[in-house]
Amino acid sequence: MAEMILENLSVLSAYTGTAPLFALYLTAFVCLLFLEKERWKRVLFLYVPAALLVLFLISPLRLLFVLVFNEADTYYRLLWLIPCGMTIAYAAVSLSERYRVAVFAFACALIMLCGSLVYNDAIITRAENRFHLSQVMVDVVNVITNHREREADAPVGACLPPDFVQQARQYEGRLYLPFGRAQVHWGYWNSAVYNIYREEIIDTEALDRELAAAEIPYLVLPDAKQRSAAPEDFGWEEIAAMHGYRVWYCESNDHSLPEP
Repeated sequence: MAEMILENLSVLSAYTGTAPLFALYLTAFVCLLFLEKERWKRVLFLYVPAALLVLFLISPLRLLFVLVFNEADTYYRLLWLIPCGMTIAYAAVSLSERYRVAVFAFACALIMLCGSLVYNDAIITRAENRFHLSQVMVDVVNVITNHREREADAPVGACLPPDFVQQARQYEGRLYLPFGRAQVHWGYWNSAVYNIYREEIIDTEALDRELAAAEIPYLVLPDAKQRSAAPEDFGWEEIAAMHGYRVWYCESNDHSLPEP
């Protein structure tokens, strides 16, 4: 029991990020505890977040979550229910009403200093299109989905570079992948295809064998990625080359085409 509580505290620490930001939440909580008099606001900004936080730390709840959902690794998602940002924002506005705008400006500056600039994150980039996704990924996926005529909702299997996986499923729901989010129940990055893909020199024969078993007809590789043999040696046809990537197609792996 104690070990599980410590694990929950570790998850909470990782989730809250920088310590000053969580300290700011606790400060806002204490301020509202003494200043806020309206009952419904106290419930929304004080009691509900505190209750959710206590429930998260209670070990029996974790056991129940694992028993019902069978996913211990996703228990941290309960923390998304805790409206820390809303509590901090409301406390800042509430204090500014009592102690003028200077307090609000100070609170905003404090919030920014406690956090970090989101644009420094590697996955945050300047918008290149209306989807706010990589245009390179969009172009490559369009080549795949427009290559052959299919039924409107027919799935399309594709082996994409790991850098594409997160955005590709957001852009095109018909894609199914041999590794990545589509493989979460079989091990997120533990796919045999991924293990081959991440090698410095790709074993083309082994990759072809695994993609055939997974019924994946499309393969995308960076030009810079070394290969033990050309995919064409195993029946793959190159259908496009763009943005430093090459796209291959293997008809024998494609089982989603409409019957003639």
